[in-house]
Amino acid sequence: MGAPYAMDLFLITVLLFIAGLNHILPRLSRREIFFAVTLSSSYRETPDARKTLRRYRAAVWVHALIATSLVVAAGSQGVPWLQIVAIYWLAGGCFLAFLKARHETLPHAQPPAPLREAAVLPRPSGIFSSLWLQACPFAILAATALYLQLHWSEIPAKFPVHWGLDGQMDRWATRSFAGVYGPLLMGACLCLSLALMSYGIQHWTRQLRARGAGATQESFFRASQRGIIWVTELFVAVTFSWTAWIPLHHRPSPLIPSPVPSLILALLFLLFVVGWLIYTGQGGEHLPRAASEPSPAPEELPTGDRTPDQCWKAGVIYVNRNDPAVLVEKRFGVGYTLNLGHPVSWILLGSLILIPLLLSFFLSRMH
Repeated sequence: MGAPYAMDLFLITVLLFIAGLNHILPRLSRREIFFAVTLSSSYRETPDARKTLRRYRAAVWVHALIATSLVVAAGSQGVPWLQIVAIYWLAGGCFLAFLKARHETLPHAQPPAPLREAAVLPRPSGIFSSLWLQACPFAILAATALYLQLHWSEIPAKFPVHWGLDGQMDRWATRSFAGVYGPLLMGACLCLSLALMSYGIQHWTRQLRARGAGATQESFFRASQRGIIWVTELFVAVTFSWTAWIPLHHRPSPLIPSPVPSLILALLFLLFVVGWLIYTGQGGEHLPRAASEPSPAPEELPTGDRTPDQCWKAGVIYVNRNDPAVLVEKRFGVGYTLNLGHPVSWILLGSLILIPLLLSFFLSRMH
């Protein structure tokens, strides 16, 4: 199979994966959240809700079929820009299907429960708050940098760092600070961003339930989210360290470093993450309750995620200046999103965007 056909097959696989993920997303949110709208926990089983869900899923797969056809046409007609159109088509189509489903659901919205719970004791820090554990990805990058420094004389004056789909070298670097240590610095920057996200999940999120099984589920969910982030940090550190080793494996006719092992590991990890998120659900909603935990009374059950519907723009962007939480649970999907009404959120966004850009500019100038 030629490289172009392999790329088409890979892109089609990605498109189908995205469509499948959008297919199951409505079932991952809390029971009282349906297409980013606060509802009663029983609404999902009504005929109206089932009809809305069927229409949404049908639209997702129609757009997936169109996007796949565009990829096939791009390969057969030799029009590579159609591949970009296919990606945007599927992303835009899924979002429009979500907006339509949300519009159908809004007339059934209910206000969130006014009752609030607060924990007196601090949250348990958990294993992923350990500084030694958080230092592991950075230690991998630092060890690689030290090894490269000790073997500096073995690094050629010029070495390849990128190969095209045709197997030809198309990007080179020199034996300089930017050329040798650039990948490690970029990896450290990404790991630092992920570590900050993990810290935010532990300290900047709202706890909906302060007691009982609900609190236990939320605590486990936060720990699992931080665990996924930590493993991602390790993967990033190993990947960028492996990239930084390329100069030491330089030969007169260097072999193309195979990306297959990394792609397979990334795919397996992604499938594991998706499977785990399906198992937990948003906020640990799908986790089994312990038999010893008493079932809460109906009036004790929380309605929604304690955020007002009117503060959600298009159901995915949260803006509430009166909310002290920096991170809130996503309304569609699993995980957390920033409260853009909080000043800290803009500081975080600015740092996460500007630091990599400044680092790339600095390294390119040095190179």
